[in-house]
Amino acid sequence: MKRIMVAMTLMGAALVVASGVAWAATVNCQVGVFCEGTDQPDELIGTNSVDRVFGKGGSDFLAGKKQNDVLYGGSGNDFIMAVEASLHYPNLQERDLVFCGPGTDTVYYMEGVDRIFDCERKNPGW
Repeated sequence: MKRIMVAMTLMGAALVVASGVAWAATVNCQVGVFCEGTDQPDELIGTNSVDRVFGKGGSDFLAGKKQNDVLYGGSGNDFIMAVEASLHYPNLQERDLVFCGPGTDTVYYMEGVDRIFDCERKNPGW
């Protein structure tokens, strides 16, 4: 019985891989460590310190949180949040730097504060 269950599990996993389903990773970045995703869709969540977040491939979600973060979307249709701390702490004046990359990317940012490059859909504020 155990062998049948193992065989069925392996066949199910092979079917998922063959169908092209992407395995997404959720990464809670660590303070002082370069935070990097995979070539699949990822969720990369920054810290309350300065972060360097790189989405790589896939359609990723990146959030920098507090401080002066650098967010790289990489390839894919990414969704990038560069406004969280500025909304909750209006006097903080954090200055995020966002590079979206290839794909149709959406970024939310603080106009006049954050610097945004190569993003197709720019949304100041939230």
